[in-house]
Amino acid sequence: MTIKDFIESSRVLFKPKTPNAALLAVEKGILPVQSYIYKITSVTPLYEEPFDLEEIQRILSMQDTDLETKILLMKILKKLSYHEDPEIALFAAESMNAIESRYNNKIEKLKKEIEENISLELVRECANEFYEMAVLSSQEVIKKFYLKESFLLMRKLEGLAGYSKDDGLFTISLLNELSMFGQSKQIVSKMKKEFGENDSELLETEAMIEYSQGNFLNVIKIYIKLGSIKKSLDTEELEKLKFWAGI
Repeated sequence: MTIKDFIESSRVLFKPKTPNAALLAVEKGILPVQSYIYKITSVTPLYEEPFDLEEIQRILSMQDTDLETKILLMKILKKLSYHEDPEIALFAAESMNAIESRYNNKIEKLKKEIEENISLELVRECANEFYEMAVLSSQEVIKKFYLKESFLLMRKLEGLAGYSKDDGLFTISLLNELSMFGQSKQIVSKMKKEFGENDSELLETEAMIEYSQGNFLNVIKIYIKLGSIKKSLDTEELEKLKFWAGI
C-alpha cells in the first residue's frame, strides 16, 4: 500500500488537489468523471480528441510547464505513439524522448554544479527533477530507479544547515513510494525529536505509513493521539480524525 491508497480509503474525505490525483480517483471509481474534468479545465483543449498537434507542439516548446500538464501531455503522447498514421506515431515518440532528454540535460547540469559547490537549493532542485521523471515514467523499473536517485540526493542534505521539515517529509514520501517503510519510520521518529511528538504533519505521515503496512489499529491509535491537539487541526485533518477515531 502507498500514501495514495491511504487517501483513497477515506472515500468521502478525498479531495484531489491536482488533475492527476483527480484522474486516479476517477479510474479507481472513487470520484465521478466530472471531478477530473473540473480539475483539467485550464488544459481541456489539449485533451480533446482529435488531439491538436499544433497545441501539443506549443506546450512542448514551453520551458516552465507545470508537472500536472506534463503528466497529461505524456498520457496524450503515449496514446498517439500507437496512432495508425506513422508520422503522428513518430512525432509522439520523438516528443516523449525530447521531454526525457530535457530532464536528463538539466539533471546533468545540476549534478556538475553540485560537485563543484553543494547547496541545499541545487540538491533539492535535482532531487525534484528525478522525482518528476519518476512520476512521468510508465515503466515501474525505471520509475523506481528515478525515485532511488532522488532519495540518494536528499540523503546528501541531512546534517546540512537549513535542512527543513519539508525536506524530511519529501524524503519520507520517496521511501514510501519505494515501499521502504522501515526507513520511513526511522526518519519520522528522528523528526519528532526535533519538531515535537505532537506535530500533526508527522503524526499524519506516520498514520499513512502504518496504513500502508496494514496496521489499522496503529492508525486509529495515532488519530486518537491527534485528538489531543484537535484545536490546532485544519478542516481536512478534522474530517480524517472523525473518520478514523470517531472524535
